[in-house]
Amino acid sequence: MAFPYEKVGESTLLGTKPESIPKFFGWYGKELEVPAKEYESRLQRTMQSMAEAPEPIDFLVVKSPEDIRWLTGFHTIGDSPPQTMVIPKVGEPFMVARLIEADLVHKYTWIGKVWTCPDVCDVTAVLFQALQSIFPSGDSNFV
Repeated sequence: MAFPYEKVGESTLLGTKPESIPKFFGWYGKELEVPAKEYESRLQRTMQSMAEAPEPIDFLVVKSPEDIRWLTGFHTIGDSPPQTMVIPKVGEPFMVARLIEADLVHKYTWIGKVWTCPDVCDVTAVLFQALQSIFPSGDSNFV
């Protein structure tokens, strides 16, 4: 079973977890490895740290496979960049992953959206496109 992807750029795709699958459930409605309340707590504590930082943090980019797994449950044999989780100050977190692993985001995590592209494309460019989608008018200090 593959999830549907919407073309949102020349080679960029956006996959959305079907609404029929509850937030903290994976593929086929299977419960995730960690209880939902624990994932909610981890995300809340991370967002609280962002809010209490000395300098404003509009979004947090999480690149470490261990941190992504701790926050979402995502794991794959390809545990290395370019898998990225983005936690915006406002809005829902999302991930950027290689196309070959994009369905695994929906299968193993509570993340609702995953940005992706074919493996021959630049996944870093997809990350910047995703960030520009949440700050379309340059409302953030990222370069």
